[in-house]
Amino acid sequence: MSALHTLSSRQNLVIAGLALMTLAAIIVLLFGVSPTAAASILSALIILAVVALRAAMTAGATPWAPRAQPRPTAGEAEVGPPLLLTLADGETLVAREVNLGQPGEHRLLLTRKGYVLVNGAGEVIYRL
Repeated sequence: MSALHTLSSRQNLVIAGLALMTLAAIIVLLFGVSPTAAASILSALIILAVVALRAAMTAGATPWAPRAQPRPTAGEAEVGPPLLLTLADGETLVAREVNLGQPGEHRLLLTRKGYVLVNGAGEVIYRL
């Protein structure tokens, strides 16, 4: 199993903070001759680090906008509950509604004997 993985935003912030502190230590050592210049550069770096960390923390605290759910493909479409369809001759069939994606009063049902078009009152209009 590989130990490689991407870093989280918090880990990136820690690494950035450590890099800034290392840079500050180098500046202090380089400008050891002039403590005033070293103090001003160090304080500017600390202020920059605090502002950057605060901005990153508040940006990470805001919730992400929910992603739009992808529409299911034909093989992944949700299957509705089975319906019982009683035909005019008294035969009862189990049917499932076929979603056509169009509003209307007619419904297309799939039975073991084929497709059936039913109106809003539940009467069979057409059989395929």
